[in-house]
Amino acid sequence: MKRGLIFLIFIALINLAYAFCGDGVIDPDNTETCKTCPQDNPCFVDKRCIQGKCINKLIPPLLIREDPGATVIIPREIAETLNRFLKQPDEFAACLKGQYADGVYQITTIEFPEMTGQSIYAVEHAKCLGINVIATIHSHLDGSCELSKRDIFSFGHKGEPLTAIICGENDFAFYSKLSFTKRMNYLIRDIEYTRLKYFWSLFPWVFSLLLIIILLVLFFEREHMHKKRKKEKAIEVIEKCTSPEKKIINTLLDEGYIHKGELKKNVFESLIKEDIIERKQNRVILKKWFRKAIKKL
Repeated sequence: MKRGLIFLIFIALINLAYAFCGDGVIDPDNTETCKTCPQDNPCFVDKRCIQGKCINKLIPPLLIREDPGATVIIPREIAETLNRFLKQPDEFAACLKGQYADGVYQITTIEFPEMTGQSIYAVEHAKCLGINVIATIHSHLDGSCELSKRDIFSFGHKGEPLTAIICGENDFAFYSKLSFTKRMNYLIRDIEYTRLKYFWSLFPWVFSLLLIIILLVLFFEREHMHKKRKKEKAIEVIEKCTSPEKKIINTLLDEGYIHKGELKKNVFESLIKEDIIERKQNRVILKKWFRKAIKKL
């Protein structure tokens, strides 16, 4: 009886350890969802978590910001590439690019900058270029996952949200500027990148850009037509003006204003009716729309 109880307790402990949230492994019983355990099963950046399911977003993520509490998702293919380069006799560096959304940095591409100097202790390289750079990663051949003083100094002069170290096979250390000692959570996941999926991943960006361009074109066309109508109206009004009225308009264009007492009542009323002038205290000035339209003539 006692042995049976111990055995049951042992099995229960194994199950608890197996389904532990935060161990980097998704529970095969599907109890760890994006809602119950985002550390192990977060949604990719092009999706959002709704009632425990990852649903496609209508608007793609646009900006990459600093989030020390985020999880970094590394495609297995990129992780294997970094593992191969780790076998080199000297340190190396690479640019990790991708997207950020809802507490997730998702690496999508890796690029290798020009190396200007390499040794077993350090690496010098060209700057990673692009607005989608998440981190510059470099190797530590001694197996240390901690940032050196030189690493911290270099990271401080970059505009990247994260920095990273590969210190062993599938052993990565990501850090933010808010903490140079606390490693961020990361996951290695199988992500298929077919041409069709790549196209659809870019489609929301292209569609959003085209929509913005169309709206801007419509806006400027509307403004152009609005100004054109004002110009035509100003010409029409001037053609109907009498000589005294035209003289007043020229004076207002030159001087900016005249006193109300200098205007004859009939001239004042006629120009007010045509929406050409307005009265401010005891001064008379041209309406803003009319002054702008006249300048375009």
